Amino acid sequence: TPERPEIGSPGETLPEDVRIAVYQGLARVLVGGDKSTKYAHLSGDDRRAIVEILVATRPEVRPYVAPPR
Repeated sequence: TPERPEIGSPGETLPEDVRIAVYQGLARVLVGGDKSTKYAHLSGDDRRAIVEILVATRPEVRPYVAPPR
C-alpha cells in the first residue's frame, strides 16, 4: 500500500521566501478578512478549524495566523 503523505510535507522543500509567501497568503485568507468570492464558501468556523489544523501540523505558521494583540 502507498504511504499516506503527511499534511504539509511538500512545504518542507520550498525555498524560505516561497514558504513565507504561502504562509502570508494563508493568513490573508484565514484571519486577514479576505472576503473575495473565491473564498466566500469558507465560513468563520471553517477558517478557524483550518488555522487550528495548520498550527497543530505546521507550528511555524503560528506567527502568521495568530490573532493580533
